[in-house]
Amino acid sequence: MALYTAQRRCGPEFCADSVESASWEIRGDQLKRLLTMTILLFLALFLAPVAAIVLPTVFVTRAARRRSRAIVDRQLVLADSTNTLAIVGFVLAFFAAVPGVVCSHVSLAQLKRKPEQGWGLAVAGLWIGYSVIACGALFILNGVRAAVSG
Repeated sequence: MALYTAQRRCGPEFCADSVESASWEIRGDQLKRLLTMTILLFLALFLAPVAAIVLPTVFVTRAARRRSRAIVDRQLVLADSTNTLAIVGFVLAFFAAVPGVVCSHVSLAQLKRKPEQGWGLAVAGLWIGYSVIACGALFILNGVRAAVSG
């Protein structure tokens, strides 16, 4: 990349414009640092959100398949009642995310011990609650950044 500077030179009989070129050279260690920062930026901006979406989806899908196979094979017989904390966790996830996430986790622990309905509500409460928490954190960080930058 070249940086150009223009100067006007005047002599006794004429004025001429001259353009001088100054080139920027990148040394090997600077290039390594630049590549490292580019890779880290790529990982932070692209792969982290993809992993945050894909990995939980894979694990929840696998757990849902195991649970549905157990129900079909009559290894897991669900009671007619729905777990109350699953319902509470799902509803709270929209209004108060942290208590919704806590209730959903407790509900999943109860559903492992006592086979009731409500597993999907508990998982949805977790997803919605964590999403609301992440959006709130981004909103707060953006506000802090705006306040610091003036």
